[in-house]
Amino acid sequence: MCGIAGVVAWQPVPDLSPLVGTMTEALARRGPNGAGSWLDQSAGVALGHRRLAILDLSERGHQPMVSDSGRFVITFNGVIYNFAELRGRLELEGRTSAWRGHSDTEVLLACIESWGIERTLSCALGMFALALWDRQDRTLILARDRIGEKPLYYGCLGRQFVFASELHAIRRAFPGRLSVDRGAVGDLINFGFIPAPRSIFNGIFKLNAAHFLVVRAANDVGEARPYWTVERPAELSGAKTGKRSDEEVIDHAHHLIKNAVQQQTVSDVPIAAWLSGGIDSSVVVAALQAQTNRQVQTFTLGFDDPRFDEGGYARAVAKQLGTDHHELYVGAADAATILPELAEIYSEPFADSSQVPTAMLAKMTSRHVSVVLSGDGGDELFAGYPRYRAAVSLWRSMRHFPSVPRRWVGHLLQRPSEALWDRMLPSQIGPIVNGRRMHRMGRILGAGDVRDMYMGLISRLPRNESLVLDLAPGPVPHYPLGRSELDTIRRMDLLRELPDDLLVKTDRATMAFGLECRAPLLDHRLVEFAFALPDRQLIRNGAGKWILRRILGRYLPSRLIERPKRGFSAPIGDWLRGPLREWASDLLTPASVAPAGLLDPSKVDAIWRDHLAGKADRSYLLWSILMLQAWQRHYRI
Repeated sequence: MCGIAGVVAWQPVPDLSPLVGTMTEALARRGPNGAGSWLDQSAGVALGHRRLAILDLSERGHQPMVSDSGRFVITFNGVIYNFAELRGRLELEGRTSAWRGHSDTEVLLACIESWGIERTLSCALGMFALALWDRQDRTLILARDRIGEKPLYYGCLGRQFVFASELHAIRRAFPGRLSVDRGAVGDLINFGFIPAPRSIFNGIFKLNAAHFLVVRAANDVGEARPYWTVERPAELSGAKTGKRSDEEVIDHAHHLIKNAVQQQTVSDVPIAAWLSGGIDSSVVVAALQAQTNRQVQTFTLGFDDPRFDEGGYARAVAKQLGTDHHELYVGAADAATILPELAEIYSEPFADSSQVPTAMLAKMTSRHVSVVLSGDGGDELFAGYPRYRAAVSLWRSMRHFPSVPRRWVGHLLQRPSEALWDRMLPSQIGPIVNGRRMHRMGRILGAGDVRDMYMGLISRLPRNESLVLDLAPGPVPHYPLGRSELDTIRRMDLLRELPDDLLVKTDRATMAFGLECRAPLLDHRLVEFAFALPDRQLIRNGAGKWILRRILGRYLPSRLIERPKRGFSAPIGDWLRGPLREWASDLLTPASVAPAGLLDPSKVDAIWRDHLAGKADRSYLLWSILMLQAWQRHYRI
């Protein structure tokens, strides 16, 4: 696991070594075990690498790495779990040259040389981002794993094409060359993250998950193409899944999970696991502990506030499974210690409030191990979020009403501002019905289909109101319709929230402390299987993750399984009114907000005052504003 960066100019350039050195130094936290670079001055190419040594700890795993023929040079971030199998296939096909070491990078490079990039990507199982320079064709290829576990930014700055694992590597190497994208700021405020392909800077993009990009010149950047999509594999496996009994489906899911956990334990260093006590992490830990004779180390972060604490559940699960369990309990004072680091950890503004406990958990875990397994992905794959059930129920109720009058009513509800609604509504019902909720209902009623309605549910601001100054209308993303309402919104999250929110949160938090996090539930074969399942095998008796619950029942008693979902979040709303109030107030004053010219200071101030007065919990929206403000202050933007 590492950080990668590079610059390509396609023409002779004076010494690029300082430039790529600056970029890789900015990624030092992602790769604390070493640095490397490869340069071709005549072609104007510089590739850089920072290394976190997990496989082949020797110098034979050093990067950037040149292929046997000398044609290809790769800088690679991630892990290929089936590299031993791929190595065996190459040998069966007639490879006779000796292997230099036993790293997955060397095998991946050999596969590319023998099979080409598209076949290699289709055969590789793992999480990764890579850059490949083809010295013969003078082309650069970028690629990213199927689900988007590893990040990759890119763009053109003048006649140079640049890329990096994190945005501050580009910003630091090209100071003064980047400007803030107001549309990206709008996305951040509205959703708490910036969906790909946008980044916070104009002209710098995120490569979408499951895509690769061929670049032939700074003015010849091809269109990124997918090498995998969940739709067709899910349709093919769906034909088989529909004919299986419930028990057969549960058995097959269990087999896929055990296989994914087993493959993702490939490492030359010890592996541990995160355990929240919830369904997803408990399934992963149970499968991991069942496959080894040693006592697996598990790590949990709990909160002093009992409303948010799951430490007791995690402790009970760990005791039942027999793991070596570690706990860290935190409060607002502990959280405050990591706030100054968040802008550096996340590189661009990011505002999922669970980033705070995730970063603290990663910091604790990194003191013991270098690799940890997580339960990320279980909610999206197996319909665990309560909002899924709520959205489906709401849409099925709405669709019985004629669309034209329904949309007309929705439009009328959004015409008065939230503040005007608050003045018009009786104060006695303010906690139940207020302007924000009237606008949300208007967005929902005005939806044309379940996709529009779901976006209305998860948006923090109405479409016709923005905190961002001079914000022009941006492109509306298109998401495919699934087999059902539930299938559609799960696919939306797979393409959007999972890679750009949840996996960003985990990747940046862990890599900031030299920790590699692997997510067995995101094995693409399990993803394909889950998205082929009918709704009835996802939700039963009003509860999601029916299959995972049945699998977990093979390891744990029902009292540790059948309990309400709580989620991994912190009491941010209370903290902002209490111990974090001074920190937040400093960032939210009109004098702090106005200079950047991005947000409306008066609207920000009104939201902050409403939250402090207890008129409404605006913590999610405020956290987006605070993370933007903290990022600007840290980088002096």
